[in-house]
Amino acid sequence: MLYGAAGGAIVELLRLGSQAFAWQKARQKAATKLDRPPLMDYYDPPSDALCMFWRALLGCIAGWAFHTQVTGFAAMIAAGAAAPATLRKLGEAKTQSEQSPSGMLNTDGVETGTSGEEGAS
Repeated sequence: MLYGAAGGAIVELLRLGSQAFAWQKARQKAATKLDRPPLMDYYDPPSDALCMFWRALLGCIAGWAFHTQVTGFAAMIAAGAAAPATLRKLGEAKTQSEQSPSGMLNTDGVETGTSGEEGAS
């Protein structure tokens, strides 16, 4: 779970790094020293800290949820980094009975009739 949390935090750190590079570029493009943008135009510490916390928490949850399926610390970090998207997709997944009104699908994933009259017209 710790590696999953680290993976979530790494993603947020990468985002913060990209903001630092954007700030640096804006400062370099400024015509004068007075035109240079302040650092806080690119960072919002309370929201950045909250996002870091939530990404780490989601990474931890993903690490716990997939601990039996993922082996190795690098794979667990990757699972933590992908946690928001993975957990969102997991939440959107439908069971077989939710996918078709009859709740019955054949081996090809095609809905079958409940009365056994499949293909009869």
